[in-house]
Amino acid sequence: MWADIAAWFQSPGGARVLQTAIVPALAILVAGVLAALIGRRAVGAAIRQADREQAATAVAGLVEAARATVDGDGSRGDRRRASRLRSEADVRVRLLPLPGGTRAA
Repeated sequence: MWADIAAWFQSPGGARVLQTAIVPALAILVAGVLAALIGRRAVGAAIRQADREQAATAVAGLVEAARATVDGDGSRGDRRRASRLRSEADVRVRLLPLPGGTRAA
């Protein structure tokens, strides 16, 4: 059976089928797999970058809330702003996709 298949591929008709159908189909399949792998890696990198930006924003919010609390000698509006900043920073830290974010908040 295998000898018959090998003989057919060596014939002019089999060689034409191999060159015009099988090789291009395999090339398209390999290109699709490579494109999927590249896309998966790119999306993963974008998600990691977004996570880092969220963490930096949350830390900046905590720092700003701490500064506003330290400067709490100001008016009632300043104290209200400090309280709002503190609660907003707490929520941002809790929503971080990092282990221990809830504990840190």
